Amino acid sequence: MATGLQAIKEILQGNVYSFVKPVSFVRMTKPIAGEGLGLIEGIEHKQARKLLNIPFGIDKVKNLVAVCRNKTRDLVLRLQMSSEAGEEVNVVTAYSSLTLDIIVQAVLGVGLKTYAPGTPFHECYNRLFDPPLVGRILIAINSVVPVRWLPLQENRIYKKNHETIHGMVRQIISRRLEEVRR
Repeated sequence: MATGLQAIKEILQGNVYSFVKPVSFVRMTKPIAGEGLGLIEGIEHKQARKLLNIPFGIDKVKNLVAVCRNKTRDLVLRLQMSSEAGEEVNVVTAYSSLTLDIIVQAVLGVGLKTYAPGTPFHECYNRLFDPPLVGRILIAINSVVPVRWLPLQENRIYKKNHETIHGMVRQIISRRLEEVRR
């Protein structure tokens, strides 16, 4: 595992096509992230990177900085209000929501106010990325040996949450495509 800055730079920039992703990483990540840029290899990867040059150009990245700043400012205000009111705050949930808001705003161009904590999207997201102990054990085992097909209650919950999020993301993408076509 590369941990030095220079080694990581060499892997991600200099010799990106000389390194193959570990099978365990692909097996663990693909069901959640899909078969995107992070998991594809070779010529497909080169083509996908070219497609991303426009949306991740310098102007778009500058806009992302503004999104990060605004979302972070909102979180700080919410945390201050909660603190002043003497309310207990789950920081993990707060930062997880912040991360999700930034990613969805940056990638899909949609604010997540309708997907705030307590909504089905947020609950499914939290259950996928912060599962109970049995879920974490299955994630670890699945990185070595596929076990998501086993008829276990935790696997059914995982599959349902996964399908719910994918369905919601497809709806967002469909709406965005309609807006672009108009």
